Amino acid sequence: MPFVPKSELAALQDENAEMAERLRQYDEMRPFLQLAGELRDELVTRVTDDPTMSPQQIGELAYRKVLETHIDQARDEAAAEYEQQHRRTLYERLLGEIAVAEGASISDKVRNRVETDPELALELRNSARKELAARATNVVRGEISEEQQEVVNREAERQVELDRLDVEFALEGRLDVSAEKLQRWIRPGDKVELLYGDEGRGKRRDRIVLTWTKDSKDKEGWVYTHCSGKLVSDQGYNPKIETNRFVRIASVGYDLEAGKDVRTDDTLVAGQPIVLLQRTNNGSTRTIELKTKTRRPDDYGAYSTSEPVILRAIDFQTRDIEFV
Repeated sequence: MPFVPKSELAALQDENAEMAERLRQYDEMRPFLQLAGELRDELVTRVTDDPTMSPQQIGELAYRKVLETHIDQARDEAAAEYEQQHRRTLYERLLGEIAVAEGASISDKVRNRVETDPELALELRNSARKELAARATNVVRGEISEEQQEVVNREAERQVELDRLDVEFALEGRLDVSAEKLQRWIRPGDKVELLYGDEGRGKRRDRIVLTWTKDSKDKEGWVYTHCSGKLVSDQGYNPKIETNRFVRIASVGYDLEAGKDVRTDDTLVAGQPIVLLQRTNNGSTRTIELKTKTRRPDDYGAYSTSEPVILRAIDFQTRDIEFV
């Protein structure tokens, strides 16, 4: 290995630090540079289209065109966010309406409606398309090509099918995540949110996010991504969940006859604690109990206790789309 003088090495390190700072400054300026580039392109277009216009007219028209484009873009993003919220609340409205009207037969009737009602399927599909189109970042909505639109449409079809699994879980309170009906539609990059905790005024439930991933050997499975809340262990620190290894999901129920906990692998059950299963280096399987810290009042004020994460709802989401 050739010898590098200390002074030369220090100079190289200073140069690297300077370049890193320039890159950071460039990232901060990127939106302004992009806007300047759009204005430049629009000015060139205006001059080419009508050379007789005055510089003031050209500048005003170019500025207005770029401004309208960004306003439309922001409007589309806001509409897509509404569509996403609407798609999720649609199920709650549907379940609530039929629960009141149909009583004990709710499960079969709602399932049939979700599977056979063409108007409902069309509404879900349109909402899914708009949400997926919004994920295609860096593309003006009106300029998506036919090929890209086909991708969005295919993903919308998958989103509808995954949404039906959300409804099945809401109805039945149980879902087998190893079943063919899920494996048929899931793709690498898709996510599932496991919602737990209580909802209050202005408060959303916490969620654990898992991502369906393919490894270098073409094996596929769930990988832990993150949790919006704070998970703890009985020892008071965060449970170690490796993000570079597959995990399996399991629910923990209680056997009343035997008087003990029973773990059911690859199954989600509403109202039951959930655990993650992860293989270790020696080939054994480690059970990761998911718990959250809760403050409870007592005669002396309050104390903290670890409570199991109780599954309340799930939300499958197709992978993010980015056209480059």
